[in-house]
Amino acid sequence: MNKQITESCSVNSLKRRVLRFSALILCLASIFVTSCSSSGNGFRDIVNAVESQFPEVFQTPKHLQSSLASVDSDDVIPVGSAQDLFYASQEALYAFQPDLYLKVNSFEEFNQFWDELIKDGALHSAFQNPEVQIEYDNLEPCTVRIALDYNDTGKVMQKVINSPTPDFDEALHQELYDSAVSVLEDITNSEMSDREIAVAVHDYLVMNTIYEDDAETSDQIDYLATAHSILIQNQGQCQGYAEAYTLMLTLSGVECRIVSGSALDQSAKYQPHAWNQVKIDGVWYHVDVTWDDPIPDTGNQVISTYLLRSDEFFDRDHDWSDLFPYCPEDDPIGITDR
Repeated sequence: MNKQITESCSVNSLKRRVLRFSALILCLASIFVTSCSSSGNGFRDIVNAVESQFPEVFQTPKHLQSSLASVDSDDVIPVGSAQDLFYASQEALYAFQPDLYLKVNSFEEFNQFWDELIKDGALHSAFQNPEVQIEYDNLEPCTVRIALDYNDTGKVMQKVINSPTPDFDEALHQELYDSAVSVLEDITNSEMSDREIAVAVHDYLVMNTIYEDDAETSDQIDYLATAHSILIQNQGQCQGYAEAYTLMLTLSGVECRIVSGSALDQSAKYQPHAWNQVKIDGVWYHVDVTWDDPIPDTGNQVISTYLLRSDEFFDRDHDWSDLFPYCPEDDPIGITDR
């Protein structure tokens, strides 16, 4: 990605860079459309071309020294590598913080780490709106502020994490929350283990959702990539499945995250894709609800090929950054598990 920084202010001034990202959805690296199709055996393959656009950089110099100078040092995370930036970003994202403050040797170094993560596919836009605002001072060491702006699912998650009885200002957020809670009341109970909940939510989404790739406008494509489309309209695409799965497991107290990566299509080429990792009894597993939902839709038939799987299993047809949690073992689901 080409992000040349033109220094037009004094060395002590603060600049704002607004990085505007294309609408999907899967990774900050730039994904706009993802399509999936049946491979004929009930599994899912990513097909068709993916239109990619690198983020454009808008530079708006503005003196905001005081906004960063007043930051509590305890809130600033030191970053000395791309790996540090990844872990700091993940922690902030899944705590649904409004801001992330970092300390690096220089903004040039931060820019280098950011690009490394984009090339590695480790930064994704799950739960975020497609615009990220970054502010930094020109000092060495440099303080960087990343303003996190969440999408509708992210705003619901933010309320859920911060309050046992969340109150929503927007009707869409209330509708999404109520729908997720209602489903969980029907398919789970307090005596179920984390593993049983992970299986129950997976099965519900597979049986009650149709993968939809017939979208005509960018707005329709964006909507199909949301948990609202999955839980309210019962149709969607891979990020929608992944966000809905994360929302419902989080509401159930089960740790779950989204992986941005790629997967093989029918031409044996890797295309952008999103799925989940879930933590069960201290062990991380891969879960790809999208690939377990066949095309054409089979109604109540549940496939669990990509449920609670290891790195080794997923490595056959998925690709992702090594920075995501390691999944050491398979825990395949059988008939007796349902």
